[in-house]
Amino acid sequence: MSKLKTVALEAVAPVLSFIGLYIAGTLAFGLALGPLLGDRRMLLFVWASFGAAAVANLVCVALFDRFRLHLGILQAPGAIAGGFLKGSLVAIALIAGANALILATTKLRHVAGPGIDWFEVLALFLPAAIHEELVFRGYLLQKPAKLNLIAAVAMTSILFALVHGGNPSVGKIALLNIFLAGVLLALAWVWRRNLWIPIGIHVVWNLFSGPVLGHEVSGLSLPKTLLRTV
Repeated sequence: MSKLKTVALEAVAPVLSFIGLYIAGTLAFGLALGPLLGDRRMLLFVWASFGAAAVANLVCVALFDRFRLHLGILQAPGAIAGGFLKGSLVAIALIAGANALILATTKLRHVAGPGIDWFEVLALFLPAAIHEELVFRGYLLQKPAKLNLIAAVAMTSILFALVHGGNPSVGKIALLNIFLAGVLLALAWVWRRNLWIPIGIHVVWNLFSGPVLGHEVSGLSLPKTLLRTV
């Protein structure tokens, strides 16, 4: 079998199938959840995308790999908790450093915000971050990584940046930062082959940078935060 045919069978076809399943699944879950969530569009999109990502990963692992590819999501409780904790600590260190740099080099300061509803925040931010990790650090990264890890990391990090490109306030520098964040999250999976490490980084980064500190998250500003950045 030629190398080109091998790549097509082992990477391109599974990746395209995953993307197709994810898009179709998002539409299907959106229709199913629509009557329950009404006009709460962001919540509807997040949960529909979360369900679609989970199903797309499961179907592709079953169809193309006969369950021999372990994505690092189904693990013992200790491995899940340990991975999430490792990721959380990395995120806290990054946020602390970035926030200190912003305060030291700009006139921006934190003031008290209106406060947040933690239930609403978690209902939105948890599935949003986990969904993105299932998509960009799940099958879409791990299947082609079996052939070429560097290419897989680059591809998924570029896609990760591009899907955020339509967000408000996202310019060239923000796109570069999102790409680099994609590389970091991919390498976090490579480090221990535990998807809960990048999930921990992603969840805690989004929660602390947005709802807690009042910064924009991927170009999106929040109306209610614990602190405001002014």
